[in-house]
Amino acid sequence: MQITIESPGGPRFGVVPYERITDEAMLVKSLILTLALECSRGVDELTLNIDFTGADPERLVSIAREFRKLTLGAD
Repeated sequence: MQITIESPGGPRFGVVPYERITDEAMLVKSLILTLALECSRGVDELTLNIDFTGADPERLVSIAREFRKLTLGAD
């Protein structure tokens, strides 16, 4: 699993946490860090290529639900 920035200025790798991308939670962390970094650089539009090899879609949905609970409160 990895994130590649296609534009602007790509192709180049997205942010990779120190722990590396070893599971779905780290993929989500990498995505959030990549978005934050590019936004802080003044990028208004971003094109990403995300390699989901080995990712479990159900786990990604579970992480999204937990993230929603943390940011918006319980459903």
